[in-house]
Amino acid sequence: MKRDGLDRLERAIGGILRAGVALSASALTLGLVLELLGVADATRILNAGLVLLMLIPVTRILVSFVDALYRRDRLLAVATAIVSAVLTWQLLKVL
Repeated sequence: MKRDGLDRLERAIGGILRAGVALSASALTLGLVLELLGVADATRILNAGLVLLMLIPVTRILVSFVDALYRRDRLLAVATAIVSAVLTWQLLKVL
């Protein structure tokens, strides 16, 4: 892979990871504050923050999968598709 292609992938993944962690942290912080204030729906917000946190690795794998398809790297595309399926299955099993 050319270096600029790898840089593009790393920037995309880095941005997704930062955004996911920021959203998750915001939801968790808001949920905790609301829980301390005794708001009834605070647990839903806390759960949403946790789900967002669990979705970060899945999103990272999906971005790698799309990039592998774009570069026509069949081996990496198959490997990331399998990992994505396993992660998704585990998340659905937990929820």
